[in-house]
Amino acid sequence: MKQAAMTHRTMCSWLLFVICWLLTIIVPPSLQVNPCVVQSFFMNAGAFLIQVRQELKKVTWPTRAEVVQMTTLVIIVSLAVGIYIGVIDVALTKAIETVVK
Repeated sequence: MKQAAMTHRTMCSWLLFVICWLLTIIVPPSLQVNPCVVQSFFMNAGAFLIQVRQELKKVTWPTRAEVVQMTTLVIIVSLAVGIYIGVIDVALTKAIETVVK
């Protein structure tokens, strides 16, 4: 396990080295940033993604039945609210038309 982690870490280090090297070639000297800053950014981003993956493993995901039940509930409530607002809109439109005439 530790060997695989070291291999992954070594690969990431080489990848960061290549990215920093390419940035020094592509980016003009007036716009270049300290390579340590770039490497730190990518290391932080990598650590963040690893932590996200670890946290997502802790999530209790809903079952298919729960998803279907909640989706059905959302659709029904949305339709009910839409119909309610539509009825109020028609009633107020008729009331305003009556008052204006």
